[in-house]
Amino acid sequence: MEQTAAFGDRAQKPFTGSERIRRFKRHHLAVLMLPIIVTACVSTKMPATSTPLFDGMSLAGWVMLNGSLPDPRAWQAKDGLILQVSRERSLGDLMTLRCYTNFDLSLEWRLEKGGNSGILYRVAPTPGVPAWHSGIEYSLLDDANYPAATGKPKQHSGAAFDLYPPTTSVLRTTGEYNQARIKLYHGRVTHWLNGAEVANFEIGSADWRRALAVSKFADIPVFAKTNCGRIVLQNHGDPVQFRALQITDLGL
Repeated sequence: MEQTAAFGDRAQKPFTGSERIRRFKRHHLAVLMLPIIVTACVSTKMPATSTPLFDGMSLAGWVMLNGSLPDPRAWQAKDGLILQVSRERSLGDLMTLRCYTNFDLSLEWRLEKGGNSGILYRVAPTPGVPAWHSGIEYSLLDDANYPAATGKPKQHSGAAFDLYPPTTSVLRTTGEYNQARIKLYHGRVTHWLNGAEVANFEIGSADWRRALAVSKFADIPVFAKTNCGRIVLQNHGDPVQFRALQITDLGL
């Protein structure tokens, strides 16, 4: 019995020579485009994500500047806080095990009345050498109650210590927590204090060289020369509390 063609069926006509050539070209163009599409998908960069620098319970991932385990006489972890509890500066600073090249760091900090501390970055740990010889310091200070810094804005909170003063004063009342943020990306550095941008500079620029030349670091050849450095919490002999430490590694 002869079958009736289903709806939409069409009799297939033989391809002409020109039609075969057109189809051949379309097929091979699609094949050639495939690696480009695949490469584009593979090369798509995933957004950087923030990770904690502190687990809230221990000092895992941190060591003393000399590489030893954290000294509990100076540094402790308690109730979600990193505490510097000593009045003895000689007990030393606390340093990350990892080094960072480009990063975005944020944390909260609190000082007692008249307190002084700092966050240093791009530190190259060297036996017997202070962290500030190589690392740039984000200054932490009770500005109003630290007489030695009177009239010295390059030492005030949010400053790049002895290099760039904060452009605005947004420090909270003594005893309250303040928010610090540091972003370093290919030499460009930005400091924020309590959400306000307070310093912005480029390592190695003409402006940087002028600032460096009149600073205490002018004659220290290793200062700010490290590409991948550690992050250091300073023991300046004043109790200080840190919490909510987060870092985004921005890669190389």
